[in-house]
Amino acid sequence: MAALVGLLIALILLQPAAVTARYELHHACARLKVSFPNLPSTSQVQPPVPSTMAKLTFSYIDLHARGELSRLLFVYGGVAFENNVVSWADLPAFKSKCPLGQVPVLDVDGTIYAQSGAIQRYAAKLSGLYPEDPIEALRADMISETLAEVLNHYIGVRFRVTDPEEQAKQFKHFGDETVPKYFSVLEGMVKGKYFAGDKVSFADVHLFDIVQNSVHASLPDLSLAAYPKLLAIVAAIKENPNIKVTYFDSIGRGEFTRLLLSCGGIEFVDNRISFAEFGALKPTLPFGQVPTIEVDGVTYSQSAGMARYAAKLAGLYPEDPVAALRNDMISESMYDLANIVVDIKYLTKDEAVKAEKTKTFVEESVPKTLRVLESMVQGKFFGGDSIAHADVQLFDVVKNGLAVFPEITFEAFPKLQAVVENVQANANIAAYIAKHQK
Repeated sequence: MAALVGLLIALILLQPAAVTARYELHHACARLKVSFPNLPSTSQVQPPVPSTMAKLTFSYIDLHARGELSRLLFVYGGVAFENNVVSWADLPAFKSKCPLGQVPVLDVDGTIYAQSGAIQRYAAKLSGLYPEDPIEALRADMISETLAEVLNHYIGVRFRVTDPEEQAKQFKHFGDETVPKYFSVLEGMVKGKYFAGDKVSFADVHLFDIVQNSVHASLPDLSLAAYPKLLAIVAAIKENPNIKVTYFDSIGRGEFTRLLLSCGGIEFVDNRISFAEFGALKPTLPFGQVPTIEVDGVTYSQSAGMARYAAKLAGLYPEDPVAALRNDMISESMYDLANIVVDIKYLTKDEAVKAEKTKTFVEESVPKTLRVLESMVQGKFFGGDSIAHADVQLFDVVKNGLAVFPEITFEAFPKLQAVVENVQANANIAAYIAKHQK
């Protein structure tokens, strides 16, 4: 550990006076061999929509300590920020310009703010991780300040005790006495998946920071098996892919991905934008279009690719190559129908042409495709008794595409009708529909 710290300090002293760059969390975690694989790299943090986000510059030395939680909160919430890493050589001069002569500080549109706790709560609010309810906020603060006490103990030993033998002795006391004292209380405060139930808050991210960057950084072999609820929170924060789906507040090409993620119980930010907001967002998008899906800070487009990714994440995409081929064959047949619906409803302006296209679609295209798909149902669903990607797509196409043509009925296709009903009966799908498709 001492050798690793020495190497760290040497690397810091070799840095330029002030390095301003997007923060690469992977590298920060790698300093102490901490894995946080699903968070974005420096180049992946996306710029905010100018009208809705201030320009943020976070300044601290290149250590975890009192700066890491703010960085984690910004990254976890997908909030763009500049990370100004101040070298030890320039630290005295930099601190002389800070409000309280200390770091970290946060520059918000040119105004500098200090105090790590205040910055953390601000970051949590921007990231949607600070409770709105006053009592829940009080409880989250209580937990967070308890964790801050653990950090204070760690910092006292790590940075203020210089004698190696004394430091080892105090770190042993930290692991044997301090950690159990606080963690035994915190274990009893977990209400479900997280401290506040099923919704993550900044207190959960704070716990991750303390466990990874203080407790296990100083005592990598210390077992926390006595605190299974706390370990579960750390694992959940570590593995959360931080997914955001952006589309209009309507069904269209974004709904299939939303349905798949919901079906699989995958948490995601459902970012529903107005047409005015789309105008500001469009120049920042890969192809200037929505829907998009942001994964770990990187934005991807193309609805079919998004849907397949969502299906894989949700466990709804076949692992067997032949089964996947069959699924895609069914899926692309439904995309053919969906594309015609878009052409008729939104791209064809001449009413006479629209009427002719509608007649051909209803009387020829739909029956032809549905007859083939009817023959492909192998049980409750296309692939047997387990719901999959293509089944959810059929539900979406029938309910949100073909439904706009009242002439289309499914009396001649009872197996397809059953698939649609079975998808709708899925508890997660039903909950999503109740909330969003009223």
